Amino acid sequence: MSLKIDKRKKIRMRYEVCDKTGCLAPLVLKDPVLRALQTGLKAQVAFFDTRGREIAIPVSLLGFTAALKSLQK
Repeated sequence: MSLKIDKRKKIRMRYEVCDKTGCLAPLVLKDPVLRALQTGLKAQVAFFDTRGREIAIPVSLLGFTAALKSLQK
């Protein structure tokens, strides 16, 4: 699995646990990644299907900083 923020380098994540409901691939939000999410416009989360084809899902980052601040209250 990977996360790409704007035109930055892909951040690879390893699957930690998979079961019949899905998989978990945690990502620790250290300062460089967190700053990229706060200043970025769009992200792309990618994973592979059962045939090995990459599926990329676009994610808007508009409102990310405000949402993060509301969680920190």
